[in-house]
Order: sequence, then C-alpha cells, then structure tokens
Amino acid sequence: VLPGQLQAQQKDPALDLYYLATGAYNRKLYPASIGGFQEFLEKHPKHTKADQARQGLALSFYAQKQYAQAIPHLGALLAKPNLPKEISRDRIILMQGQCLLRSGQKDQARAHFIKEEGKLQNPAYKASALAAICDICFGKQEWAQVETWTIRLAKAKPTPDQMARGLYQRGFANFQLKKYGRALGNLHTLNSPFFSDQYFPESRVLQALILFYNCRYDEANLVIKTFVQDYYP
Repeated sequence: VLPGQLQAQQKDPALDLYYLATGAYNRKLYPASIGGFQEFLEKHPKHTKADQARQGLALSFYAQKQYAQAIPHLGALLAKPNLPKEISRDRIILMQGQCLLRSGQKDQARAHFIKEEGKLQNPAYKASALAAICDICFGKQEWAQVETWTIRLAKAKPTPDQMARGLYQRGFANFQLKKYGRALGNLHTLNSPFFSDQYFPESRVLQALILFYNCRYDEANLVIKTFVQDYYP
C-alpha cells in the first residue's frame, strides 16, 4: 500500500475494501476483484470512489469475458454528466460498444456507437468506433449506409488497416449499388502501393468482375492474370 493510500485508509476504513479489490484486479485475480468491487458498491454506493469501483467491476467482468455483466456498469458510468478524472469517457464508450458486439447485440452496438462517436476525443477511439459501424452495416448488407460511414471513417484518421478495410467495403457497396465507376475508383486506391502491406486479394476479383459486367473483357483478363501472378507465383 502506498503511503498516501495508507493515510486515506486510516481516515476512511471503507477504502480497505476498495484497495483490496483494486489489488486483486492488478494481480489479474478477477473473480476476487469482482467480489470485492461488488461488496464495496453494495456497502458504499455513494462513496467518492464509487465510480472508480464501478469501472473496476466493469473491467473485471470484461477481462473474464463476461460482457453482458459489464454492460450495465459501463452504461451507468456513461449516464453520468461528469466522471472522475481517472476515468476516461472515451475508453468507457469504446468498451461498452465492444461488450455489446461480443455479447451478440450488434444493432445495439451500432446505435451506441452512432450516438456516442461524436463525443469521442481520442482519434484512435473515434476511428475504431466508426470502423465498427462500417463492419456492422456491411454485415447487414446495408450498402447505402456502408458508403456513408466508410466516407466518415476515411476522414477520421484511421489506421492503414482500417482505411483499407473501409475502402474494400465501400467498393463492394458501390458495386452492389451499381455505381461501378466509384467502385473501381475505391478498388484502384486500395490496390495502390500505399496499401501494399494490407492483404485484400478479393479486391482484385471484385475489380475483374466489375470490368466483366461492363464488357471490358481485356481489362478484366489482365486483372485476373496479375492476380494469379501476385498470389500464385
């Protein structure tokens, strides 16, 4: 126990339980930290450390892959207009969406990210939220929404992997929407040297298919030959 924590405990015995649960969490003893944080919140729901304890409880459930149990605690934190400075609202927003996704609640996860993404301050968290929205829309085959959200993602400083995935999704969406020129433009960008470290062989197949649909047979054949040479040397 740090000297400052020891002094605080002497003034406030309730902190014994809080620091015990925190210590268990730091040692990855998650069942113990879950029990400790739950007991602390039951006995001291209005304590100045209640929000931190609720975060610790949610993090413990998350570490145990008990995502459904973490959701209400994360939601309670997000409902508060002000959080202690030790708690990152950005992190809570992203974690809540991940818990919803991993517990099979895709529609709720998308609604959550759409509601909260404008509040995210951390560029990496914002890009992750937008990428999740794109993935959900793509999985549901909502092609107009895919186009809308992948454009938003491209403006949000995504990682190269997120950008490449978004470009493929937008290209496929434009293909489904019969916007073949836009689709070819998306795929051309994806197949540029900038994305040489990203692996999207299906983009070449889609590019050839679009060219074939538009009676550009020689170009389609060339794309297929290049694909075979690149991926099956």
